[in-house]
Amino acid sequence: MIEAITTDQYNDDAPDPERIHEINDGEYQGTLVYVIAEKGYQPTTYYVVMVDYGSCSGCDTLERIRSYDDNPPTPEQANEYLTLGLHIVQKLKKLDDCDV
Repeated sequence: MIEAITTDQYNDDAPDPERIHEINDGEYQGTLVYVIAEKGYQPTTYYVVMVDYGSCSGCDTLERIRSYDDNPPTPEQANEYLTLGLHIVQKLKKLDDCDV
């Protein structure tokens, strides 16, 4: 998703898809925290997004969409993947914008 929303290679304050750091303190379910540095030399701006996950298709959106299947997605699944991506992007915040 970060790569998809940062198509301007000259925008140094955009999140850098090559600088994504993952924090995962869960096991079968939990929350992933992604900290993403901005593009450019020695970043000073960081972005954060939290994504919940579960242990089954009933509590994990991505697994529900996939249906534990490796076949190409159906048109309905493709729409659901896009909606999931949109929700992740909507939750993305600059760290200085967060109530920390």
